[in-house]
Amino acid sequence: MVVVDCNATHCRWRPDVTFLHLDPEQVIFPRHDADAWAKGDKRTASEGSHIGKLVNINLEGMASRVHAFLKNMQLTLLEIETILAVANGSIQEAACHWITSNKEKWEKWIPLKTACRPSDGLVDRRFNFVSTRQAAVDCGLCLPGHFSEILVDHLGQTRRCSQCSAGRSQRLSGATSCVDCAAGRFTAELGQSACPLGSYSTSRGSEGCERCGRGPKWTTNRLVKVEQEQRWIEVEGAASAMDCSCVAGWYLEHSTCKVCGVGTKCLGGELQLLPGYYSKKKSPGHVFQCFGSKGRCPGGSPGICAAGRDTQSVDCGCLPGLRSKGSVCHPCHEGDYFILSFLCCLLLGCSGLLHVASLTASQSKQQSSLINAIVCLNQMVTCKNSKISCFETSN
Repeated sequence: MVVVDCNATHCRWRPDVTFLHLDPEQVIFPRHDADAWAKGDKRTASEGSHIGKLVNINLEGMASRVHAFLKNMQLTLLEIETILAVANGSIQEAACHWITSNKEKWEKWIPLKTACRPSDGLVDRRFNFVSTRQAAVDCGLCLPGHFSEILVDHLGQTRRCSQCSAGRSQRLSGATSCVDCAAGRFTAELGQSACPLGSYSTSRGSEGCERCGRGPKWTTNRLVKVEQEQRWIEVEGAASAMDCSCVAGWYLEHSTCKVCGVGTKCLGGELQLLPGYYSKKKSPGHVFQCFGSKGRCPGGSPGICAAGRDTQSVDCGCLPGLRSKGSVCHPCHEGDYFILSFLCCLLLGCSGLLHVASLTASQSKQQSSLINAIVCLNQMVTCKNSKISCFETSN
């Protein structure tokens, strides 16, 4: 062969034992220069060939010990060529011979059973999680509510499963960290829980929930649309004090839950009046039943009367200048003033005639009784006059 006879330079793959007995020396050229090679100048190294290896991307997760063994394995090309030369090129014979002769070296490559990968932690013989390598015999997958924490000791790095701290949680297995609890949720010990009814949490990583208020009648609810209808539903995990209100049958007034009375209904902490009942905005719990026509009090929110009626009056009477007609009040017309004037004149005339009659009567006992009757009649007329006034407030 030319290489053997002439001691010439040559190219070859490694590892290869074909020319190993010639003790070849490697010639290292400068880094490949593509521009120079394009011009015919090949004094730099060739472009080279890509040498790849096919490995399962999930090898560490599927076979963590195999992955760790390959990671610890260290053999130079010269060592491999030496092994192949001893076995005359048979890879199987070479490997078997090397293993039996180099036990001390390859034993260091075998990972410890307690060298846990990320996602795992130290466990004892009963598969209980432990915090030290001395108490451990193997590794196990960290459970929800825990995370795989790095632990370094005299044997190197490993991992242990540690419980998430208060205000943090982890719902997945094999996690390497915990996350802050979302607003409306908390952790006191293990796991993550929603704030119960009547409480809320506004920040992430909360260790507890704040109560809406004192007493058992507080809850947390929201107004939702169900089948084209607005409904109040109670919800856990409230993230704002705006979700706080009173339970059904109670309403909120001055930060206190109060029971709803007759003529009302209470949902979502709000008091609503039934038709025929009235209360003022400042004191919604003081409810009055409307006299006469119930239409003057349409119900709904406190402080509402029918059109033209005084919302500051407990009986929803007509405003000045209006008169009642059914459930609403309408402005007075000119005909109303004419009728009023005519009746006033008629009553005044009758009163004058009665006084004249009383002056011409005798001074007898009957005259005294007649005068008393006249006075009483006059007072009744005056009272009637005020009752039919267009400026009524009681209708």
